[in-house]
Amino acid sequence: AAGCASRGRASTIAMAASHPLQVVILAAGEGLRLGAAGSGRPKALLDLAGRTLLRRAIDFATTLRATRIVVVGGRDHADVATEALAARNPAVRVVENARFRAGNLLSVRAALPALNDAVLVANVDHVFPAGAAAAIRAAMGDAVTAYCQFARAVDADEMKVELGDARRLRRISKTLAAFDGAYIGMTYVPAAQLPVWRRAIDAVAAREGDAAVAEQVLQQLADDGVDVRTAGLDGVRWAEIDTPADLARAQALCA
Repeated sequence: AAGCASRGRASTIAMAASHPLQVVILAAGEGLRLGAAGSGRPKALLDLAGRTLLRRAIDFATTLRATRIVVVGGRDHADVATEALAARNPAVRVVENARFRAGNLLSVRAALPALNDAVLVANVDHVFPAGAAAAIRAAMGDAVTAYCQFARAVDADEMKVELGDARRLRRISKTLAAFDGAYIGMTYVPAAQLPVWRRAIDAVAAREGDAAVAEQVLQQLADDGVDVRTAGLDGVRWAEIDTPADLARAQALCA
C-alpha cells in the first residue's frame, strides 16, 4: 500500500545521495496510550500488518541505505533487542536506555557513543512508505535538517514549527499559536555538524534534566544561530501510532 513501508530492497530505489548514513531508531517507549491494543508489550513490538513496528523501522532504514542502524530499547529491553537482532541485518546495533520513562533525549544520548558519521534520528512509532526514502535522502545536505509537512492541517497534539528566512527553522513546540507546519519526527545531522549537535544535546540536558525531549535540541540549535533547515515531505502518507485510533488508521493504510 502507498502509505505503508514495503519489504523492497534498497537497491530498487534510486537515491539522490550515496554518502554514509547512520540511522537511530528511538524504540524505548512503553506505548501506554495504546491500552489493551498494545497487548501489554512495548510499542516497538506492536504488530502492524504482520510486522512489528521495530522491524518496519529497520526495514525502512535499510531502504535508506543505512550503514549503521542503532536501535535504542528501554521497556522490556531484552525482547526489543531480540526482535532487532532477528532482522539478521549486520548494520544493526542495539543500546539500552534504562530510564525510558523519562524524556526521550535520554534515548538520543544513549545512542551517541555508537555514532561517528551523518545520522538520521527517527521514531519507531512513525511508519513511512518505502517510496519516501528517495525524498528523505535527497534532502540530506550540509546542514541539520528537520523533516516537516506544510500543506495540510496540523493536529493539536503535533509538534509545530515556525519558519524564518529561507524556510529555516525558527521555533518548534507543540504549543505554538502561530506556525507554518508540523515536524514529522525525523532529524538529519551531517557528519560535520555532529559536534555542534552534541553540544546542543548537552545544553538541553543540563537545563531540562530528565524531562528533556529531542525536539528541544532543534530549538537550542536555532537559538544558538545554527542553520537548521526544513525539508518538506508534503504528499507523503505516513502514520504515527500513539492510540488505538492511530493503530486502526495505520492498519487501514497498510491493508
